[in-house]
Amino acid sequence: GNGRAFVAMKDDGSVVCWGNPDFGGDASATAHMLQHSVVDIVPSLKAFAALKEDPMSLGYTVLTWGDPQTGGDSSAVSKSLLGNVLQVVANDWAFAARRDDGEVVCWGDRASGGDVTPVAQRIADGGGAAALYHTTRAFAAVLQNGSICAWGELSCGGDSTPAEHELGGEKVIDMCANDYAFAARSASGAVVAWGHKQYGGSIDEETAPKLASDVTKIIGNKFSFLAMKRSGTYVT
Repeated sequence: GNGRAFVAMKDDGSVVCWGNPDFGGDASATAHMLQHSVVDIVPSLKAFAALKEDPMSLGYTVLTWGDPQTGGDSSAVSKSLLGNVLQVVANDWAFAARRDDGEVVCWGDRASGGDVTPVAQRIADGGGAAALYHTTRAFAAVLQNGSICAWGELSCGGDSTPAEHELGGEKVIDMCANDYAFAARSASGAVVAWGHKQYGGSIDEETAPKLASDVTKIIGNKFSFLAMKRSGTYVT
């Protein structure tokens, strides 16, 4: 659920909704498509996306309902969501889908990442997206060539340019996010971060040396990050 509406997925792959219709509690417009084969539900603030098994591809077809402003209407990109979708993530205001060819398809509030156009060429140049991540109003991707890319609201991590410069071409192994910032771990175990400075989007001078190498895992909660080092120590 998203706080005002709920979705239940039954063991036969069908979906049942209830709650405030403005928050996705009414799926009647897509109900005929939600009778079977649904394997996952992804919520935004006021909308839902369902991933449905697609017999014609190795991926999923995506169906949406709820408030159009927060991604409940995907009709503008619906052709790109018919099969071959491997991953769907949502922030509060938009959705992003990763297709099997690495293409990223977005919809919802444009300023919150619902428009991928500004970075579409960069994603293509990086070989396509390998994984997607989200804060509350932005998205980020690790690309096939190990580079990173972000888009959406700047105060929530929508611009990864400073972190890209900091990486200096070093490949990113994995990423994580909290509500307002992203963090990425490179092949050497170094960590870079971007987004809201108060919530981990900037690494201070005292902490930076500790995150320059040998980090084996990074995790985030709503407002901060934690790094685990090879030595068994933690950095926050």
